[in-house]
Amino acid sequence: MMGGGRDLDRADLMGLLEELGAILHAQDVEAIIYVVGGAAMALEYESRRVTRDVDAAVRRDRDDVQRAVEVIAERHSLDPQWFNTTATAFMTNEPDDEATEINLPGLRVVVASPEHLIAMKLRAMRARDVADLDFLFRLLGLTDPQQAVDIHNKLFDESYIGNSDPQEILFAARDVFRRAEAMGFPIERGPRPTNKG
Repeated sequence: MMGGGRDLDRADLMGLLEELGAILHAQDVEAIIYVVGGAAMALEYESRRVTRDVDAAVRRDRDDVQRAVEVIAERHSLDPQWFNTTATAFMTNEPDDEATEINLPGLRVVVASPEHLIAMKLRAMRARDVADLDFLFRLLGLTDPQQAVDIHNKLFDESYIGNSDPQEILFAARDVFRRAEAMGFPIERGPRPTNKG
């Protein structure tokens, strides 16, 4: 199907998650996972987005999920970390009431909401987060960097380990707006034009 370290698009992700669910369903297990990062973007918000892995928190049946993940990695020669929980250290404890769900036999996939993705990506601010933040800002109709900062501050307050300086978050949000303007597609003007050609 695909080699280790290859980009996974939405179709790849859905195939792997359906297979994960099928293994769990055969064991009479119905696990719940909460998906963030690039996988969340590809599954729910930006179908052209690709990712190298699925960042998720396992909310139920952790051991069963891990065993099934290992089976799938071996079947398809995937990186053993194609599904990992390392991002849980960077998640907020606040409930994600706007999350969406994909229900599969054996597996409930809860996909992080745009607000939660914005907050996490502003904290991480890796090169690959800039395009995602641009997309999410437009999706929510944000017109000012401070609106993004307010979203972050609502979900992450000073009590969180590794608390980010509010000025750093503001700088990160401003940088996304600045880059969009430099490319000729200011965020405050709404969605980027799509290439239908």
